[in-house]
Amino acid sequence: MGLPMMRLRHAVVVMALVPILLAVLALIGWSRGWTDLVTLLPNARAMQPLTAVGLLICGMSLCAFVKCRPKLAAVGGLALFAIGLQTPLQSFPGMPFVADLSLFGDVVSRQQPPMQFPGRPSMIG
Repeated sequence: MGLPMMRLRHAVVVMALVPILLAVLALIGWSRGWTDLVTLLPNARAMQPLTAVGLLICGMSLCAFVKCRPKLAAVGGLALFAIGLQTPLQSFPGMPFVADLSLFGDVVSRQQPPMQFPGRPSMIG
C-alpha cells in the first residue's frame, strides 16, 4: 500500500471520529441530563439517543472497514439496519415497540420542547 493510500485511510478515520465524538457527547448529555450536550445549536431539537447510537455505529463501522475489519463493519451495518427498520415499524397501529424510549426514557420523555413522539429519531418531532 502506497503512501497516498495510507494518508487517505488516516483521513477517513479522522473524519469518522466526528460522528463518534458527537454521538458520545450526546449520550453523555442524556445520561447526565446535560441538555447543552444533546443539541448542536441553541434552541435546536435534541439529538435523540437512538440517533446518537446510530451515529456511533456508523463511525465505528467506517473505522472498522478502513482498518480492514469487514466482518466488524458488516455487524455494524446490520445493527444500523435493525435500528432503521424498527423506526418505521413503530408507526403501524398496534405495534408495541418502545425502542424510542429504551435509552434514557425518563429523561427523553421530559425533553423541552415536548415532542409528539419522544425519542423518535426525526427532525419533525
